[in-house]
Amino acid sequence: DAHILLQLKRTVEVVSALNTKENTDGQSEETNTKHNGGGGRGRIKTLLDGALTAGKAARNEDAVPEIKKLKEFGSDGTPPVALANIVAEAAIEQAVKPTVTTCVAKLAAMETDTAEQISQLRRRVNNIVA
Repeated sequence: DAHILLQLKRTVEVVSALNTKENTDGQSEETNTKHNGGGGRGRIKTLLDGALTAGKAARNEDAVPEIKKLKEFGSDGTPPVALANIVAEAAIEQAVKPTVTTCVAKLAAMETDTAEQISQLRRRVNNIVA
């Protein structure tokens, strides 16, 4: 599972670099959004960030205290199936589901004109400050 999280992290870095490169190529964020099918890379980055956050949270003892029950079995020991199932269910309920809910809300906001309203607000603020 650690190597999967690492791959997700690297993929997010690549997507972010591509977005940054496009933004520095002289295209505005609004043009990029229209050009790449409604902000596809933004949606991909949001989705990948959500997956990475969920994966990290599911391994975090503070977010999922039940993980501590597995410590006595060490990294190469195999816990009883019943205990593993309890910890897995706790991770899903306490870490993964809340992260998925947040990610879905962010994606839903991208489907509305919220992003455009934020871009307009930024442009107005930049015009006032300039």
